[in-house]
Amino acid sequence: MIGYRIWYLATPHANHHLEPEADTMPALNITFSDEEMEQLRSATPAGTSLKTFVHDAALVEIHRAKVAKAAAEVGRISAGLAKRLAEK
Repeated sequence: MIGYRIWYLATPHANHHLEPEADTMPALNITFSDEEMEQLRSATPAGTSLKTFVHDAALVEIHRAKVAKAAAEVGRISAGLAKRLAEK
């Protein structure tokens, strides 16, 4: 199997004040199979780079996981309240 790697190397925003030698942020090297790479290319909207698409997808998943965790916590906390209200 031939793997593809996407290198994500972010540069700081213009308003960040960094030393000249520290002008990049951490990077992530991800390996994809041929089939996965084709799926990524097919799913990437026109006018959007593959790097941007994968970056944004990761951030969307992080947000989704945070929302799911918060919803589960609200459900856990409100279960007792719902039970007490049902008893009245």
